[in-house]
Amino acid sequence: MQEPQIPGDDQSREMVFLPIDYLNGWLFNVSISRVKDTQVKAKLIRYKKECYKVLFNYFMQPALSKSDIDTAIARRKLIENRKNETDCLKALVEYAEANGSKNAKRWRHDH
Repeated sequence: MQEPQIPGDDQSREMVFLPIDYLNGWLFNVSISRVKDTQVKAKLIRYKKECYKVLFNYFMQPALSKSDIDTAIARRKLIENRKNETDCLKALVEYAEANGSKNAKRWRHDH
C-alpha cells in the first residue's frame, strides 16, 4: 500500500500497486464472463489461449539429456577454438603482409 500524491489534487489516497512481473498472471485470472465489451472479451480469450500454449510449451518440453548437454558444450568449445584460430591466422597474415610477403596477400584473397 502506498499513498501517492496526484498532481493538481490535494488528497492522498491509498493505492495498491502490482509488481510488473505479476501482471501476466493477474490478466490471466480476469473472468471473461465479467467483461462486457465484445472486443476486449475477444482479446482476453485470445490472450488466455496463448498463455495456455506458452505455459504448456515451457513446462512440457523434454529435459535435455546429459549427452545433449555434453554435445552442446563440445560444439561451443569447437566454435570458440575456431574463432581463436581464425584470429591468430589473421594476425599472422597481417604481420606477414606488413613485412612484404606476397603469399600472405594471396591467402587473404582465398579466405
